[in-house]
Amino acid sequence: MTKTNDNALPLSDAASDVFFEAVDKAVQFAGPRLARHSFRKVSQHALRLLDDAMTAFRNGSYGTAVFLAVTSMEEVAKAEMSIFRRGPGDAGVRVRSDPLFSHKAKHVISVRPTTFMGRLYELLGEEACKRLQVDAQRGELIKLRETALYTTLGEHETTTPAEVILPAKAREILLLALEVADDILVGYNEETFVMGEKLGVWREEVAAA
Repeated sequence: MTKTNDNALPLSDAASDVFFEAVDKAVQFAGPRLARHSFRKVSQHALRLLDDAMTAFRNGSYGTAVFLAVTSMEEVAKAEMSIFRRGPGDAGVRVRSDPLFSHKAKHVISVRPTTFMGRLYELLGEEACKRLQVDAQRGELIKLRETALYTTLGEHETTTPAEVILPAKAREILLLALEVADDILVGYNEETFVMGEKLGVWREEVAAA
């Protein structure tokens, strides 16, 4: 009889399958070749978005913090994919057909199973981590991104992001975005290790909020 390890991670799971499929499509896209400096510039922009999200969070502008945090995760996905998509590509391919123009695809790529294998599990708990993974894969973060930015006009009531996005939701999404950036970007070069130090300080601040 073959002895099994009950604690071993499964070789495949639904979340991983969706993630790998999204990555394959993003890497294999035969569009124009990307510039060599893409990773550095896009990752710096993602960090700037998180910096602005932190400022909004401190000021109690929770809708803006959520919008910026979700957008930063999309930029993190673009930064990483730019490393692997080195070309050659077909300049005649429509850029709009690029999977990295899809909000959902970028959410699937950035909010991956490894995102929840460390600090987030301890900070948010198992139930919240599972929900966030599903939200990313079902396109719920797209809805949240829009809700966090725009007013909603209704027949009987109009709501603003300030009424809908509560501090707890902003804390949760900001922690997710910080972990996504740390998990994906940090480690490629010395500059990203400095980035990791900033992310760590911000994470402690948000976790204590």
